[in-house]
Amino acid sequence: MGNFSNVILVLDKVGYSRLQEAMNEATEDVQKLFGEFCNERRVEPGTGMAIIYWQGIKWYWSEPEFKFVEAFLEDLEDEQYLFIRLGEDGDLDTRGGLYDNPFQPKVVSKIQFNRIGEVHGTGA
Repeated sequence: MGNFSNVILVLDKVGYSRLQEAMNEATEDVQKLFGEFCNERRVEPGTGMAIIYWQGIKWYWSEPEFKFVEAFLEDLEDEQYLFIRLGEDGDLDTRGGLYDNPFQPKVVSKIQFNRIGEVHGTGA
């Protein structure tokens, strides 16, 4: 079992270039994480910024491929990336400061409930 997360990583042009360089030395598991295991990977033509998105992934910082991500992020300046991980229980991990980016990722909270047996009165 385990907890699943949705994760977004936004990189500026320099950060994305450094990621591509790091992939040359990365293990097969890390390459899979950034390749076949991500749900979306896109580069914005005008800015060169990139977004990488994983949906429903078991993201455990103790695992080697995620330790790679953590070490990679620690080597970047805060303004070069934005990392957001939202767990299924609402736990939130946000790192970096690249808020001004064309993708504008954000976490949205809402309350939902089922309307069972709704009663409408006449107000009499």
